[in-house]
Amino acid sequence: MVFGFGEKNTLSFALGGYKFKADDNYITYKSAYGKSFRVVKSDIESVSLDLKSAGKCIVKLVGKGTILAEVELPKNWAEKAQDFILSEIKKN
Repeated sequence: MVFGFGEKNTLSFALGGYKFKADDNYITYKSAYGKSFRVVKSDIESVSLDLKSAGKCIVKLVGKGTILAEVELPKNWAEKAQDFILSEIKKN
C-alpha cells in the first residue's frame, strides 16, 4: 500500500520530511526535526486522535490500555496516519 509518494508501506508528508513506515514487525515514524518512534505492530490495539488545538491532533498508538507512542500532526495528516496505521495492523 502506498500513501503520499515514495516506497511501498510508507506514508509521507512535506516531501518526505515526516514519514511513517511499516514492515512485517514494526510501525516507525520519523520527522525532519528528529522526533521518532518505533512500535511493534502486534502490540498496537487501536489508534486514536485527540484534538490538540485548532487544526492539530495528537495521534496515539494504544495497546493494552497504555499509550505506546504519540505524535502531534496537522488534522488532515493525522487522519491519514490513523488510516495507514490501522490498515497495517489489520494485516497481522
